[in-house]
Amino acid sequence: MAIQHIKTITLDYRKLDHSEMIKRSEAFYVTMGSRRSVRHFSNKPVSLDVIKTCIKTAGSAPSGANRQP
Repeated sequence: MAIQHIKTITLDYRKLDHSEMIKRSEAFYVTMGSRRSVRHFSNKPVSLDVIKTCIKTAGSAPSGANRQP
């Protein structure tokens, strides 16, 4: 079987200041209310405020019988 080459998309990474990260994390929370996305992990530090918003977002994800743990 021949190996197929899959085109990848390069990550367009830009370092953001804290206030921009907060703004974007809140926008992400709103977006995730109606859409699901692929997760991407990094070893770079993230502020606690951003982490809290991400946890809030994760808590709104659908679960069995729509019962969040």
